[in-house]
Amino acid sequence: MATELCNQAVVDVQSHQTAYTKFMSANDSGETKAHQSGILLGNVMFSSFFEGKRPKQGYPIKRKVEAVVQGDHDDVRELTVTYYPSKSEMRITGWGRGDQFILPEYTGSLFVLVAQQSNKLTVYRFDTDDAITDFLAGVGIDSTQTNAIIGASHVTESKTLEEQLEDALQQAAENMMLSVEAFPSTAQMSKTARLIENLVFDHKERITKEPDKKIVSWTNVEYALFKHVEQIKYHDEINRGFRDVDSFVKIANSILNRRKSRAGKGFESHVAAILNGNQIKYTPQAITEEHKKPDFIFPSIEDYKTQSFPVRGLTSLAVKTTCKDRWRQVITEADRMRDSPKYLLTLQQGISKNQLREMESENVQLVVPKEYIASYPTEFKSKIMKVSDFIDLVRERQAQYVQ
Repeated sequence: MATELCNQAVVDVQSHQTAYTKFMSANDSGETKAHQSGILLGNVMFSSFFEGKRPKQGYPIKRKVEAVVQGDHDDVRELTVTYYPSKSEMRITGWGRGDQFILPEYTGSLFVLVAQQSNKLTVYRFDTDDAITDFLAGVGIDSTQTNAIIGASHVTESKTLEEQLEDALQQAAENMMLSVEAFPSTAQMSKTARLIENLVFDHKERITKEPDKKIVSWTNVEYALFKHVEQIKYHDEINRGFRDVDSFVKIANSILNRRKSRAGKGFESHVAAILNGNQIKYTPQAITEEHKKPDFIFPSIEDYKTQSFPVRGLTSLAVKTTCKDRWRQVITEADRMRDSPKYLLTLQQGISKNQLREMESENVQLVVPKEYIASYPTEFKSKIMKVSDFIDLVRERQAQYVQ
């Protein structure tokens, strides 16, 4: 059912000019019980519902809309898109109390809006990591490229930089495809993306000074590079057409599977580059007990296996682009640290209070890029570590315990 719904949503997005996606925050889901209920939309969607420029003052403006829920035309909500000039924000309001679409447990779910007309739209919600990954791969965006119109540019800072970036990405993609027979490795694309991002945006110092921003920017640029390579790889084949449906399905599945598999590996590569840039000692993909394999062990797997090395000097880090249900995988990855926090670095935007309480009870410590912490429930924001916080932690332990 989830796969069928995902496929329907992907087709719906691709069939209409404007579609928007975001991870639902605690405020969106009603978990905070805030006065203004409803799902917050980015102001980039203003022109999809209202004419003229966004007002800076005055009373809220509203548009009644019919919303088909989860693609089911027998389930239609009469809602209102409301823009609040005083707050410069826009919400879909009119959800009834206890509406099954925006329950608190859906904090962190992926929300998708497809605008057919200014007063007719379809909304989807995806609640599991697999469904979220399938949808993002299907429409060709990464988890860092949400909270935006699907297909819009996400990695630019100005038109001039956009042009420079596109030129650099296209040239790099062409060069890589000349040097490989099949498809460039994730490691090769991740490294190239970092070089391009550092060159075009000229903020290499952020590796040490603002690692939270750097890791998100690298991830964005890598996916843009991946799309350029993908276009070159399949351009001729797509233009030639397909002799039958099976041939088309084979290529489509190959594209989707590669999109889904590369995201996590690319993210791990960027995390490693951040650690290297901050001179942090670690072992990646180390094998602990019973063939378990944490993404990173600090300061090294040798220290981990040395029983005389203090447990308080050890740290394990799992890296996952999304973690609504996959977070439980990290609990038993390193037996020596069973009583220590299990650190989990993610690009997930928002998780429900119940899931966060479960993580807390299992001693799982979330690490999230600074700009994404705002999407989490208020009472948990102070408990979430930024990327820079985690780097400071392992640096301090390295200085204290590593000779």
